[in-house]
Amino acid sequence: MYPLIRLLTTLRKAKKAPKISVDAVSENSFHCMPWDLDLFMEMNNGRVLTLCDLGRFTLSIQSGLADVLKREKWGLVVAGSTIRYRKRVRMFDKVTMYTQVAAIDERWVYIKQSMWVKGEPASSVLLRTAVTQLMGSHV
Repeated sequence: MYPLIRLLTTLRKAKKAPKISVDAVSENSFHCMPWDLDLFMEMNNGRVLTLCDLGRFTLSIQSGLADVLKREKWGLVVAGSTIRYRKRVRMFDKVTMYTQVAAIDERWVYIKQSMWVKGEPASSVLLRTAVTQLMGSHV
């Protein structure tokens, strides 16, 4: 199930947080909850990527990118991802996620994200994203 409560909480916090530049590091913190776990009692790998979505939402809101995307009727899609799992995230662990634009070229926006538990890296993701025009909008 999609973490709707976490999404709403993340959006509320991001709107109240100080504005940052698009290349700054955005930070989110949360706890691993029972519904984030798989049968091995660690955070499900799919949940890791879902929570990374929330980190990108925070970065886009804090940097003002979300306003531009909305105004221009653009979307931000993930075209590819590479993930490395380093440490298990267990129930009730406090997780701090860092999100930052790593690079931009003529076609792609590369975003790096990492999750940390007790000062140690738990996972890291490099995403290749693109800005797309939403259906029904005209340039």
